[in-house]
Amino acid sequence: MYTLCPLMLLSDEAVAWFFMGEGSASLCICKRNEKTKLNSILGHRIYPQVSLANTDTELFPPLTNWFKNNELIYSFHTRTPKNRRRAMNKIVVSRHTDIEKFIELLMPHLVGNKRKVCELLYKCLKKHYVRRDWPSQLKDRVIRKGSRIVGWRWDETEERRRFLDIVKYKTKIMALNGTDRKTKYPYDYCIKLWGSEYE
Repeated sequence: MYTLCPLMLLSDEAVAWFFMGEGSASLCICKRNEKTKLNSILGHRIYPQVSLANTDTELFPPLTNWFKNNELIYSFHTRTPKNRRRAMNKIVVSRHTDIEKFIELLMPHLVGNKRKVCELLYKCLKKHYVRRDWPSQLKDRVIRKGSRIVGWRWDETEERRRFLDIVKYKTKIMALNGTDRKTKYPYDYCIKLWGSEYE
């Protein structure tokens, strides 16, 4: 049972322990139509997510204060699932730069599987997410709309390799999270579809 003062300023370590007990981190893949968006790969959107959830509403004011104090963008949801008597409160972070910062703040205090999951998610974001400080040799691939960068020009081979590498990260994260459900984009299926040269 947690007891928190609504006005107290939580330490990074306190949030880390709450996250290890009541939080989750995941990497999702979904279909999308816009093929030139910044983080669209082969017509799919790759998006990360971290969340903290609990049925005790009183826990969340100090938690949201911590997010605001660290300038992390988040959303807050309350809903009552059909099989529960109490409403579930949930803080969700989905913007990749905020997730990177969230992990950087908590990593010194994380242990066990949550640490391993966050390490994998962080590596994936650093490796594959579009950044405005990417090397200058990528500038000729930039797709602009006015002054805005709206996408990148990748060839199909590069796209498939990126997609498969992200699927590897997703599979490892699901295994650490103890997720048993069948993934919609299994690595072996993609290899059979595209050929063994992508392994």
